[in-house]
Amino acid sequence: GLRASIDAYDNFDNISLAQQLEKHQLMEFRCIAAYLYKGNNWWAQSVELCKKDHLYKEQCGSGGSDR
Repeated sequence: GLRASIDAYDNFDNISLAQQLEKHQLMEFRCIAAYLYKGNNWWAQSVELCKKDHLYKEQCGSGGSDR
């Protein structure tokens, strides 16, 4: 899926993709946006997005997994 491609490839604009995904109607895409922010050390944006959706590590699959 998209997350696997994000992990496998790094020749793309992570932040631009995260900004697009955070507005998506599906929660999984917003989780991926938080994951991208976290991977780029944009901690405030990642945490804010998770709080907004009431997401926790287990739901986004980001618990303990760093890029």
